This record gives sequence, C-alpha cells and structure tokens, in this order.
Amino acid sequence: MGEPTQFDGRSLEVDLLQVLKEECLLDPQATYVIQAGYFETAPDPFSNQSLLRGLTLKEVIEAYTGTKIKVVTLHNDIGASCEDTCAPFAGGSTGVETGWQVPIIREKTALNRGLRFLRKELKKNPSRFVMDAGDSGTRVSLRNQEGELIALAIQRNGNLIALCPLILASFYEMLVKDSGKESIIIDFCHYNEVQRMGLAIQVLNQLLLPPEQRTRALVAAALDRSGNNLTPLLF
Repeated sequence: MGEPTQFDGRSLEVDLLQVLKEECLLDPQATYVIQAGYFETAPDPFSNQSLLRGLTLKEVIEAYTGTKIKVVTLHNDIGASCEDTCAPFAGGSTGVETGWQVPIIREKTALNRGLRFLRKELKKNPSRFVMDAGDSGTRVSLRNQEGELIALAIQRNGNLIALCPLILASFYEMLVKDSGKESIIIDFCHYNEVQRMGLAIQVLNQLLLPPEQRTRALVAAALDRSGNNLTPLLF
C-alpha cells in the first residue's frame, strides 16, 4: 500500500490527535480501530474523503504511538434507511477510489448478530424491554438512564425487524470483541449520524456488553457532507 495521494492536508487529523492526547487516549498499549469510508449503494465523494481521512489518521497515530492500527469500512447493504422509530421517545474489501484496500463489514452481518442477541434476551430477560403495540407492529425498546426509550426492533407477524440503534451497536460490539476492551474506536461519520451513534453506544453499553468488556472510548469524528470541518465527540 502506498501513501495517499488525493488528500490535501493533515490539519484536521492533527487536531483530532490533539483531542485524543488531551483525553489521555494516545497509548501504545491500546488497540485502535478506525471506521472510515462508510457507503450505501456505492462509494461516493464522502466515502472517498472520509476513508482518506481515516487512513491519514492511522498514519498520524501510528507515528505517534508506534501502534499498528486497523481501518475498516461499514457498508449499508440492507437497502433501507433509518426509520423514524430509531429516535428516542418519551416513555470483502474495498479501496473505494483511494488505491488502498480495507476490510468491509456489512451492516447485514451486524443486523443478524444483533437480532440473534435480542431474541435470546427477550426469552431470558423479557422484563428488560418495553413492548409498545402500534399499527405497524410491536416496538421493542430499551429504557436509557434518562428514562427515554430507544427502539431496537419492530415485531411484526412473528418476525423482528432491527432498527438502527441495534444494528450500529452490534457493529461496535463486533469491533470490541475483535479488538479487546482496551480498544479505542474512532468512527468517521456524517454530522447527522452523531445522534444515531450516541443511541447505539447506549445500547452497546446497556445491553450488548457487560461492564468488564466495554471499550475504553468511542470517538465520533463527525464530518460535513464534503468530508471536511471535522468535529470530534467523545463517548
């Protein structure tokens, strides 16, 4: 693999490195995983730019810590957008267009993994969940620490349809299980995905991972649609 040639600078990545340093998250003993290049039907300009930013951040952190870093790309191969019910309510490999090759994790894989876990928990600990019947089916939710409900799935005609918080939480759980509890996960996402990410992390920590297995930190590296103007948010 060669040096990225389409990237126009390192300033945003250096700024993010400074945030990690201030939060004591630059550690040669940690395992870093970067999600960058997220795409739906096919890679687009945001996918390309965010992947380049992720690969550049990989180089910057590796130079600083001497730690080898994994970069993965999440592919939404489900063919559906996030439903309104995802919001809380009261009560292979690809190089995209960079010439680099990074592993792809399919959202369908995370979806199936999350549903398997949810089905088991519904049988073992049904009292953990809030069931709310409606015209479109029964919504299966988890109550967060603020008392809001986070919808995990819709139960319809005997089937469970996973919603965004469960799918993304399952994706993060896969990364943590693969990398260990000392992992620091950095997700290059759209600004408008930050709320979904926050909900997923609540589901991850309250449902999918016991306290002793939780990751050290999960960082949203939020970008605008052009893949610029980065805002880091620490969860």
